[in-house]
Amino acid sequence: MNSKSKHETNGIEKRRVQRLGASSLIVTLPKKWANILGIRVGDTVYLRLSKGRIEIIPSHLFTKEPLSTIRVGEDLPEDLARVAVSCLYILGVDEAIVDLSGVERREDLILSIKRIAQELIGMDVLEKNGKLIVKVFIDKEKIDIDTIITNYKNLFLHIMTLIKKIVNKKTPVDRELEVVRRDLIRYQHLLLRIMKQYSSSVGVHRGSVCSVSMGTYLGMAIDALIGTTTILNEALKRGVLENFTVDADSLLNESSILISLMIENVVRPRPESITDLRRRTRKMFDTIERLLVGRLDLTRSDYILLSSMMQFARVITIYTNVVACRLIETIVNKEGEQWSFF
Repeated sequence: MNSKSKHETNGIEKRRVQRLGASSLIVTLPKKWANILGIRVGDTVYLRLSKGRIEIIPSHLFTKEPLSTIRVGEDLPEDLARVAVSCLYILGVDEAIVDLSGVERREDLILSIKRIAQELIGMDVLEKNGKLIVKVFIDKEKIDIDTIITNYKNLFLHIMTLIKKIVNKKTPVDRELEVVRRDLIRYQHLLLRIMKQYSSSVGVHRGSVCSVSMGTYLGMAIDALIGTTTILNEALKRGVLENFTVDADSLLNESSILISLMIENVVRPRPESITDLRRRTRKMFDTIERLLVGRLDLTRSDYILLSSMMQFARVITIYTNVVACRLIETIVNKEGEQWSFF
């Protein structure tokens, strides 16, 4: 049996993907299949991404899937309704219904959910008969994950700049800190949403726990730095920020290197880079531990910075474990390919 007849027997046709314009790719349909499904020239077909595959559905066979509905008070406790909106966004759901008809006093809850939606890029909430229709308007064609990662890295480095501003220039950063907190929420959710979609497109199992966890630990790392900035800023404003006896600049500069290594391994993790990150993190952790245990002249400001940096290092260590799992997941999904690391 020749190759072509074998493919036809298995219901498989091999076609080459070609470029159409600057932003589209095309692939032709076998005429025999089109005739069987009743597809004619000029007809509309629907494309659906499902479990790592692209489905092509003729318009006369297409039925729109019902919107996912979350019944607050029945499916989900009222206290988790706000979290549900964030989760829908991260999961890549473009439209869903949050049914609040069973909630007695729902005005405050609706206001809170709408406030959350305003903080997320591309999300809108419409109210109708006690139900909230949650929609996300994001043009996936215009979303560049590398740009998002770069912006996220810049957010990290900006926080490091704020800490140095407090430590070296003794200047409060209230306004900048508020902007950073807002940007963190926006970029953190968008990053998690895009990472989940990206993991599916590169062959990792849909809904990859590793991919979402990587983004989560990135958020925890940046949150640790924001916590450091907040405490130092408040100490400065109250006039109780003492001089540092530790080399704060060296510690912050090394933290910036760790941040860069973290970010560069989000989308395309490399075993040797992760190994370097683990070694550097362990070295920084050991240095901080020696200072905390061996120095008797540490000021309160020293303790604030060192304890925060230790927490930061702990988060990075967990992050490297998650990235390692992502590497393993990629290997498992690529039969015959083996990598050696650690």
